[in-house]
Amino acid sequence: MIKFLLKKRKDKPKKKLFCDIDGTINYHYKRIRKWTLPDWPGEKIDPRAFSRDEILKDEVVPESLASLNELSKYYSINFLSARDFPDSYGITKDWLDKNEFRYNELYIVSKPIEKVKLLLRNNSSLFIDDLQRGHQYKKTDFYWDVIDLLVLKNINFEIYANNWSQISAKYAR
Repeated sequence: MIKFLLKKRKDKPKKKLFCDIDGTINYHYKRIRKWTLPDWPGEKIDPRAFSRDEILKDEVVPESLASLNELSKYYSINFLSARDFPDSYGITKDWLDKNEFRYNELYIVSKPIEKVKLLLRNNSSLFIDDLQRGHQYKKTDFYWDVIDLLVLKNINFEIYANNWSQISAKYAR
């Protein structure tokens, strides 16, 4: 009798894609503007803007779900958000699950600059983020410190600018 040794085929590990949430896959601006004080464009945000009930109302950005599903053929999908409010992990997870996003991991940091350290520790292949702030105050600006550090650390990133179909076409390979 001849015996054959079969090696288990080890699939090549998928590359790691990290994706921001606010402004990238959800429209949190409506919620934030609703709770900006005194009125939009105001100077601060009422803490009620960060309640579970309010966050779960955030709408999904069109094409984000389909694009990430397509990209999941080539990447493990990981969400990375800078959120600094009570139970931010649980509320974020509930929103992702409610809206049927499939993902491998969810990471929450308290400040946008902390995203870079996490991306480095986790061998990110691609990071998608709108990298903008101040929408609620009508003073939209980029997180230049984060962008500069991403470039300095040679982290591959894509700035989301209402272009999910372009991102999907560029990276779905």
